[in-house]
Amino acid sequence: MKCEIYSESLNLEQFPGPEYAAQTATFLRNKYARRHIDVVIAIAPEALDFLLQRRDYLFAGSQLMFTWVPNDQLDTFHVPSDLPGTVTHFNPEPTIDLALRLQPNATRMIVSSGTGTTAADRHDLALQPQRLKGFADRLKIVYWSNLAVADLLRAVSQIPQGTFVLDIGIVRDGAGQFFVA
Repeated sequence: MKCEIYSESLNLEQFPGPEYAAQTATFLRNKYARRHIDVVIAIAPEALDFLLQRRDYLFAGSQLMFTWVPNDQLDTFHVPSDLPGTVTHFNPEPTIDLALRLQPNATRMIVSSGTGTTAADRHDLALQPQRLKGFADRLKIVYWSNLAVADLLRAVSQIPQGTFVLDIGIVRDGAGQFFVA
């Protein structure tokens, strides 16, 4: 039995908009027209949304699966009940608890994130205050977003004692540079 794996990066965050999505769909349909694809795995919310909208056009008869979709975003996609997948649960509490055990005198936490211009960054930024409110009585929580990575590195190198950084990820930094985790 022969198994072939194809990998595609949709780059939907870097090139947003319906024209690019349509061009990408046409490209993928033409590319795989003469191949039978058994399983298509959507990795991340943007890929899941893209494939749900174009499932029959692109991969009719193929099993669609998904992964790396935050559990709190899953309902927005109207995922069919027969669609298998795994959701992610971002829980910063164990990481913060560890940081506090390593730095018991810490009084401040800096939360570092991207610009908020990509869907992933906006989602992460919107949820942080809610996720971190349990630590507000112990720590001053400061949010750093929209910094160029070079500026972020410079700023982190100068943080005072008693401060630690929780990096929740950056898809696009303040200089417009894209990053893949």
